Amino acid sequence: MPVKKRASLGRSTSAARRMAATRAAEDSEDTRIRLDGQRARQAASRAAEDSEDTRTRLDGQRARQAASIAAESPERRQGRREEDRARHAATRGAEDPIQRRTRSEDQRRRQAASRAAQWTFMEGEAFRYDPANNYDSHPQLYIGQMSAVCPYCNALKWHAETRALRTVNGQICATFREACQLHGLLEDDQQWDATMSEAAAAQSPARLRNLFALILAVCGPSNPKQLWESYKESLTEDILRNARRRNPGMNLDYTPDMFNQALIIIENKVLEMGGKELEKLELPTPQRNSGDRLNSAMLRETSYDVKELDAYITANEPLITKGTGEVKVLQECELIAWDECTMAHRYALEALNHTLQDLRNNGKNMGGVVVLIAGDFRQTLPVIPKGTMADELKACLKSSYLWRHVASLKLSSNMRVHLQGDVSAGRFAEQLLAIGNGKIPADPVSGLINISDNFCNIVESVEELKNKVFPNIQTQYKDHKWLCERAILAPKNVNVNAINLQIQQQLPGEAISYKSIDTVKDIDMVVQYPTEFLNSLEPSGMPPHNLRLKIGSSIMLLRNLDAPRLCNGTRLCVKTLMPHVIEATIMTGCAKGEDVFIPKIPLLPSDIPFQFTRLQFPVRLAFAMSINKAQGQSLKVAGVNLETPCFSHGQLYVACSRVGTGENLYVFAPDGKTKNIVYKTALQ
Repeated sequence: MPVKKRASLGRSTSAARRMAATRAAEDSEDTRIRLDGQRARQAASRAAEDSEDTRTRLDGQRARQAASIAAESPERRQGRREEDRARHAATRGAEDPIQRRTRSEDQRRRQAASRAAQWTFMEGEAFRYDPANNYDSHPQLYIGQMSAVCPYCNALKWHAETRALRTVNGQICATFREACQLHGLLEDDQQWDATMSEAAAAQSPARLRNLFALILAVCGPSNPKQLWESYKESLTEDILRNARRRNPGMNLDYTPDMFNQALIIIENKVLEMGGKELEKLELPTPQRNSGDRLNSAMLRETSYDVKELDAYITANEPLITKGTGEVKVLQECELIAWDECTMAHRYALEALNHTLQDLRNNGKNMGGVVVLIAGDFRQTLPVIPKGTMADELKACLKSSYLWRHVASLKLSSNMRVHLQGDVSAGRFAEQLLAIGNGKIPADPVSGLINISDNFCNIVESVEELKNKVFPNIQTQYKDHKWLCERAILAPKNVNVNAINLQIQQQLPGEAISYKSIDTVKDIDMVVQYPTEFLNSLEPSGMPPHNLRLKIGSSIMLLRNLDAPRLCNGTRLCVKTLMPHVIEATIMTGCAKGEDVFIPKIPLLPSDIPFQFTRLQFPVRLAFAMSINKAQGQSLKVAGVNLETPCFSHGQLYVACSRVGTGENLYVFAPDGKTKNIVYKTALQ
């Protein structure tokens, strides 16, 4: 057998040499005749093939070519390529114009057939271009810059986009505008109409009126009158129901007086939120006495039970408009209480001083009214984006010209120890003060302090931290009391976001994705700041572009919507997820246990060097939250993730002081060490 193999190999080599010699002796005419005959035989053979034969032949051809190329040496490969180029050049040089045109047309047809067979699924589609890849082997792809701007959603487009991009859920839209609307990319009244429609299905007129007032005050619909006309019966349904209950023998239907009563309630709510009279919003003006608004505001502020004062917190910012009920309250009040004042910028205190002087026509400090500001300067100071220690101290209330007029009063007794006799709480409070005052010695080289195991519970990983704070969350999440009394805190949002998503994944059910509509305010900057770039931004205090939620998730409100019920920092539990509105149950504050509707609202970030608007639900997941956001929150069980150490004054003190005892505090810190940053100047 070996002899036969060698003999066969010798015959093949001799035949190849004879063929090469024969071709070398050919003139151009002989070459053309030979190639024409060869092409004719190949064409006849392929015409007789069925699809299976064709696939088998092509697979075999590709396999032989791959094996041959893999066995070539670099020198042989270079020589083969040069021979191929020379042969092709000689063949084409011998072509007449008709042959050249025929060959070019055949080549174009073959390429078109190949593209149609291989890339039908890509017809009209866009793909993300990677400059690191070489697309030369895919001539069927068109690489073009997306330089055109969609006039409806400001997204960048390729000028030659086809109808495939106008296809939504299998339906071909007549225009790009229609496609953008179906995708939810247009910020128009259809958004608010869908929001009202979904909320109306819950058949809760009182909550629907609150939602309508919120849309009017915050979202700025272009045609509020049309929204009213479309949903006025749903907004007035309970008023009709009450009238029928009071008059059982009458066949009552909606009347102008009933609609007028609903408009009065809506206008009161809009004004409470800092909005305008309905007349200025081009809505029907409710018929009532001119003093109704003032009387209702005064009634709200003077009708209270002294024992329930701690359940009511005023969060409305006063307006410079002197004709509102809120202004009357500020003019008549004798005491203003301001809690958690240390986080406020000194300009806020100075602005309040000027406002009260103006509203009360009194040039004395704070317009002559007593202002009680409560806070602890061991806690975090005003947040200054990319600021230094000097910037934070300059923004602190102690840097204000008003501070010298402040009389400081200090609390010295630990009431938890005094009333309950809890000795461990007393020891925990002393250790907290040592952290807040910067009394715990730090390593002179690393600057880290040791966290004592008699101060809190030390855990070994983030996974253990999640299990300690949220044990058996797969079933416990239904208990709102259990859910709202615990959270994990971290210095930076990147750790907070990761933990939130990991905990939410443990809840049953499918997560719903809500994508924001991001637009720049200046139309001339659309190309400079494309929609894809805006989507990638996550400024502090803003919801993400892609907000993923599940029913049962703990969320936190990021804006004041309807104080004091819905304030920045209010925690809620998701009850129902609809395309344009979220129904949630309030878990903290004076409206605890109440169900509310939350719509998408336009949000403007404050720490971006250009202006853009994000239309999104003003919420974030709240299983975990940043330490700064947790200031003012009271928890029963708290976890602190210090894999990224604290970076600003008072953060460690704030994180550890959210609970009353070290037994309910769980801390993860690498090697049990972390940073404790304290500005001694702020404590003086």
